[in-house]
Amino acid sequence: MNASVSMLRPGTGGAPRNPATHPELTPELRESVVAKTTAVVDLLQAVVAELGSEGEVTFANSFGAEDMVLTDIILS
Repeated sequence: MNASVSMLRPGTGGAPRNPATHPELTPELRESVVAKTTAVVDLLQAVVAELGSEGEVTFANSFGAEDMVLTDIILS
């Protein structure tokens, strides 16, 4: 390594992007997210229809990444 490049300063071109946390938002990825969101919403609506809409259904949240996604979908 030299003075212009280090583990903390990767050099020119901006900050490095981790594809796992910053994926390229391609049309295919957007379509996949919409399809998965639709499937989750359909499943949640079926749960409410089967088990009741008067507060009988609750969601236990561990505040993990997956639960936060579900919480966002439920609240929207």
